[in-house]
Amino acid sequence: MIPRLPRRIARGWVRQAAPPLLVIAACATVGHVLEGAVAERERGLERTGVLEKLATVRARLEGALVGNLLLIQGLTGPLALEPDMDRVRFEALSRELLAQPNQLRNVAAARDLVITHMYPLEGNEAALGLDYRRVPTQREAALRARDTRGLVVAGPVDLVQGGRGLIGRAPVFLTPAGGAPGAGPFWGLVSAVIDLEALLAHAGVLDRESGLTVALRGVDGTGPAGDVFHGDPALFTSGAVTLDVALPGGSWQIAALPSAGWTVSPAAVWPVRGVTVLVAIVLAHLVWLGGRQRQERARARRYLDRSRRRMADAIESLGDGFALWDGERRLLLSNRRFGRMLAGPQGAPPPGTDHAQILRTALDTGCVVPEGDREHWLERFMRPDDTTGAPLELNLAGGRIAQLTRRPTSEGGTVEIYTDITQMRRAEAAIRRRANVDPLTGLSNRARFLEQLESTVRLARRSGRQAALLFVDLDRFKNVNDSLGHGTGDRLLEEAARRIVGCVRSTDTVARLGGDEFTVLLHDAGEGLGPAKVAEKITRRLSRRFDLDGHEVYAGASIGITVCPEDGDDPGTLLKNADMAMYRAKEAGRNTYRFFTPEMTVHAQRFVALEGDLRRAFSQGEQLALAYQPIVDLESGAVEGVEALLRWTHPQLGPVSPAEFIPVAEESGLIVQLGAWVLERACQEVMAAVPRGTVPPRLSINVSSRQLRAGFGAGQVCPVLERTGLPPSRLVVEITESTLLDDDARVRESLQELRALGVGLAVDDFGTGYSSLGYLRRLPVSEIKIDRSFVRDMETDAADARLVESILAMARALELTAVAEGVETAGQLDALTRLGCPLAQGFHLGRPQPIGELWPRVGAPARAVVKGVA
Repeated sequence: MIPRLPRRIARGWVRQAAPPLLVIAACATVGHVLEGAVAERERGLERTGVLEKLATVRARLEGALVGNLLLIQGLTGPLALEPDMDRVRFEALSRELLAQPNQLRNVAAARDLVITHMYPLEGNEAALGLDYRRVPTQREAALRARDTRGLVVAGPVDLVQGGRGLIGRAPVFLTPAGGAPGAGPFWGLVSAVIDLEALLAHAGVLDRESGLTVALRGVDGTGPAGDVFHGDPALFTSGAVTLDVALPGGSWQIAALPSAGWTVSPAAVWPVRGVTVLVAIVLAHLVWLGGRQRQERARARRYLDRSRRRMADAIESLGDGFALWDGERRLLLSNRRFGRMLAGPQGAPPPGTDHAQILRTALDTGCVVPEGDREHWLERFMRPDDTTGAPLELNLAGGRIAQLTRRPTSEGGTVEIYTDITQMRRAEAAIRRRANVDPLTGLSNRARFLEQLESTVRLARRSGRQAALLFVDLDRFKNVNDSLGHGTGDRLLEEAARRIVGCVRSTDTVARLGGDEFTVLLHDAGEGLGPAKVAEKITRRLSRRFDLDGHEVYAGASIGITVCPEDGDDPGTLLKNADMAMYRAKEAGRNTYRFFTPEMTVHAQRFVALEGDLRRAFSQGEQLALAYQPIVDLESGAVEGVEALLRWTHPQLGPVSPAEFIPVAEESGLIVQLGAWVLERACQEVMAAVPRGTVPPRLSINVSSRQLRAGFGAGQVCPVLERTGLPPSRLVVEITESTLLDDDARVRESLQELRALGVGLAVDDFGTGYSSLGYLRRLPVSEIKIDRSFVRDMETDAADARLVESILAMARALELTAVAEGVETAGQLDALTRLGCPLAQGFHLGRPQPIGELWPRVGAPARAVVKGVA
């Protein structure tokens, strides 16, 4: 049995100790909640920073991977057209492909899934003859690429040469004659090894200075279900930030943590912790003294008031809004930040105010903007048992956003923390915006534009209203990039974007698809010539002078227009139609526009068919031949030179006009190889026809600006002249006036090298373009060829006769040789002779013919020969 005195003493101690312990428990609860709120805010800010960095790394990784895969896919087109491509051509194409920025180690072509070509071959000889179907690790990916008709990425795998790599594969389907690209049977695969370490380094995954620890998983595109192939697997189970990385037919998952791990700065927590401990000690001490000494209650009250002020100061020092409620949802304590959020300039509501009253007042004054129905919103935020820790969000005045976190107290009350998360939400919005906006011009990017085009097409189907799509391609943009640098090119794109936006309504959409390509989407095109007026406005503004870094630049634009639903009612068809119309505008001379017509589709199909046939004709060499038109000295009547002209006899179509197949060669790039073939063959045939010891006639060949930009110059001409024996002074290179207008530094250098070699330089079709004395003086031109349109009308149009006379006078003043083209009548010939034109060519003087038939006339008077031709 417990003695009575010790029991009374124990009860007294319990009565004295209970109040201080309760005070300490309450302070600990409040301090814990405040500390958790501060830590949560710090972690949220740190997590947002990691998300922004990781999004940048992901974008670079996806961009680098897509760039490598597009290079691999770039070989499928030539193989589809040349299924029997030999090793030399495959290596040339692969070498050109690998010369571009990439992370490719090697490229292979597997006909019928058996490797037939490999580049580089050195070190990879053992791969030749490999049958993917007999290799278990290769078979599934190879068959999937064939069956899905799309790109497939496998790996990463350990490479025999060392390191790890991804294997990208692209299927090749043959292009039948006259058919659509890829509509033929399956030919095989193009595959390439992508160096994984180089790819990760290029994307910034290996950048230690980023402050991130990164891991990747999803071998063979299996995403979160795949194995970890880079970094620590523990990252995926330790609260790291994760994002999906898109792959063809699958995905990876990338995870990142700060290099030092998730941390909360002690400087953010210790003030709250210190104040809480201090307040708890002071309150406990005061309560203890009040229980023991009644006479000191007044002093204890003063200490208590001071402690409350310190607690209030601690709460006021928080960066978040704070409110403490009792079990009846009446306000016990709050700080000014809470008042500014929910009460505005009126200040914090006084203690004892009902929670529902505060919320209704906040809605009435506009301090809080409800989402949806007002009463439903109130019911949600006034729910008394909503203290599970799940955060709620409030839309505040001025577009700000607050996150509300609730925690219960031990006495049945509630602690609420209001954290301003506006900056975090803006950062997330900025990340989403970067995914839809072109960073250079601020316009919608390709992905966003396709979404808007799909929406506009759906609306046009439902409402029957007409929409129009304008495909805008800047003219001569590449020349600005090459001659003035990419910085000036970027500023040209920015200014062009502003001018295009200024030509349309605010309800229309302007986007940049990439490079120098823009699109304009007129959501309601109306009737008649609405799109045409917009196109005229755009071409007019883009043809004006651009002042860029002290340079005067002239660009212009070619525009293709297609109308929905008349020309098509799906985005893919509309884009294709607008693109074809744009190319027709370029063919029409640029800086103009063209509407899409069904005939363009037929033209495009014939273009593709002719390209394939021309490539086959060039590889076989039997259908192509050269004809030579004589160039006559009008004073002596002798044939002074010849112009080599390419002729193509198609096995089914017969003779194909150069006006039809030369643009195909230009557009496809085949003009470079054709030009080299013409140079070599013409020099050989002329020298073979000339008797030994006889001076050969001057040989003129046509060279396009694309050939010059591709490297046509002294380095290519010299070896041909040495092999064939043709003196440099007997070769004349003919260029168009548009080549002079481009004013490309590389073209200018190539022309100067040719003149230094002794080769003549002629401006073809002179007078129809933009030539000026400035170009003729700056470039090493030796002769000009007067366009046939002026010669044709000399007999009937006095203006043309005077123009020809002026051109001849200018040529004599600049010491240039003049050649009149298109002489078809005796009257034209007599008029040119009276004006003192030194040289001429045309059907009246001789039609193009083989060099063997023409040779007896070279050096002999021409008039006696051509009497029967007129």
